[in-house]
Amino acid sequence: MPSASRRRFLDPFGTLLVLLVLGFALRVFIAYVLLPESGLRNDISSFAAWALRMAEVGPGGFYEPGVFADYPPVYMYVLWLVGEIAKFFEPILGISPIRPLIKLPGMLADLGVAWVIYAISVRFLGEHPATRWLGSGARIGLIGAAFYLFNPGTLFNSAVWGQMDAVGALVILASLYALGRGWTEAAGVGAVVAVLIKFQFGWLIPIVLVVGLKRHLFGRSSDPALAARPDPVRILSSVAVSFGAAVLILLPFGMTLLPTGDPNTGILDKFLSATQTYQGLSINALNFWRNPWTGIWDVQQWGSDQTVVFTIGATSVTLAMVGVGLFAFGAVLALVAVARRDDMTGLLMGSLTMAIAFFGLPTRVHERYLFPAIALAAPLVGTAVRWAAAYVALSALFFLNIYWVYSADWTYLGPPPLAPGLNGDAFVRDPLLAATVFSQWGIYVLSFSSLLLLGWVVRQAMKPAPVPGEAGADQDAVEAAAEAAAAAGAVRAARGRAGWRWLRQDPVTEAERDPPRRLDRRDLVFFIVIVVVALVLRLWRLDLPRSMIFDEVYHARTAADFISDWKWGWTRDPYEWTHPMLAKYLIAAGIEVANPNQVSGTIELDEPVTSLAVAPQ
Repeated sequence: MPSASRRRFLDPFGTLLVLLVLGFALRVFIAYVLLPESGLRNDISSFAAWALRMAEVGPGGFYEPGVFADYPPVYMYVLWLVGEIAKFFEPILGISPIRPLIKLPGMLADLGVAWVIYAISVRFLGEHPATRWLGSGARIGLIGAAFYLFNPGTLFNSAVWGQMDAVGALVILASLYALGRGWTEAAGVGAVVAVLIKFQFGWLIPIVLVVGLKRHLFGRSSDPALAARPDPVRILSSVAVSFGAAVLILLPFGMTLLPTGDPNTGILDKFLSATQTYQGLSINALNFWRNPWTGIWDVQQWGSDQTVVFTIGATSVTLAMVGVGLFAFGAVLALVAVARRDDMTGLLMGSLTMAIAFFGLPTRVHERYLFPAIALAAPLVGTAVRWAAAYVALSALFFLNIYWVYSADWTYLGPPPLAPGLNGDAFVRDPLLAATVFSQWGIYVLSFSSLLLLGWVVRQAMKPAPVPGEAGADQDAVEAAAEAAAAAGAVRAARGRAGWRWLRQDPVTEAERDPPRRLDRRDLVFFIVIVVVALVLRLWRLDLPRSMIFDEVYHARTAADFISDWKWGWTRDPYEWTHPMLAKYLIAAGIEVANPNQVSGTIELDEPVTSLAVAPQ
């Protein structure tokens, strides 16, 4: 191969594609060739049941009394697609492919996480001259992507266990990327999506809030491209689009942001219900609560977090409250860190602090709650040797934790195996690990290491960014770093402006050019008034007419005919074929989203009903 061709093939983007292909191929080999029967039975069965239920009843009828579904709605949209794919291929294959398909979202999300790691590194981490270990941002991104893609923990989590934590990690990293670019509205939407994937990702919301207030209320930022630009309207717009995104996500499920007393209709009620699903000091997490004083160390030893530590007046302080207090302290440290330093390095370290604190300090924590930290720390691996060493330790803790749980002796639950391995037999734990790392004191050491990692990350996050004039600093290096950061900020700002070049005014003379202006409060008020008036004019008396007349016959009835054929197989001759079909398909989609044909309530009758309503054929 000529040298020029070799250089083109091995450019950073080409190398990233090679890493993604190799990472995905390795996951496919593990999931479908080496261990095709693997996957924790309870989790795979739940995901499969949810996917098929979404494909059967859609979002409107998914959450119902008696149906166990402790996940919020966003991942159900992903499972909806998985369920539809399984239904499509089942007649072709003669068997439902739902079980192998369950692993696919997590494995694909792993590729997305690696891609965002690279994007973050290229844009934000390669400009600082203090980053001398691996040089350019592209090189840092490739190293970070490789560390993540071929991490034993991420491989085991998605390809063996069949979990979906990478989907949430992808949204978290993408939200931080948006926050680094100054796209607070997009970051707010990302934080809402993250918490509606899994409630455990809710710690991202206060990070976005603190950074947004610092930048838009006070006009301060560690990134020169985002500093000195106060704009309180951006706070309102970020909150508005975030709440709007939440409403749009919940609406098809018939859920609301307000508490209703029913976890099937109120997202806050579902959150409270989910917190009570698993109770204990540690739900198999190797964290602070597994120590010689609590005495819990083996898998399925959870302990009780309702033990009363002391009382204050009439209030009994339990271990659960202590855990909440410890996490609150860790969260405050993380928020202080991002408030002091909100460039990308600061955002990553502050978020990493929050993620490890959420794993290490509160009670009722599961083994996989450390997963976001594996993604958040990956971009930092190439910035310093100490971060590479910390990442290895963090990855080892995560892998050993999930391996410890998956390889436990679950035979007492009976066949089939809860955690299948080779040939579908029960997964066998390595004897050497069982005798050393997974002994009682080995578990205590691993659990204590989570606190050591948290303390080290907090120390790194609390270090301020170097500034000119700082005592003891290398002034030449610091000034060069400041100049490079300012230049990089100018480049990023220019890139952002260039992205909107197609919206610029035509080149005209100064006399003809309108003076530039920005959205102010009066514009915002006018905009809100126009939207409200438009909604009133369009929604008022929307329920009339109450029968089909004129165009309603041609369009809505034909759309209903399509739905009847698609959902229930009631083949009908559509009423009208004059116009093209796209409009009818759109109306049919609106009917599906609104889901008007559902049971709104039931009553008990005193005597049997002698008449029967039959659906039209």
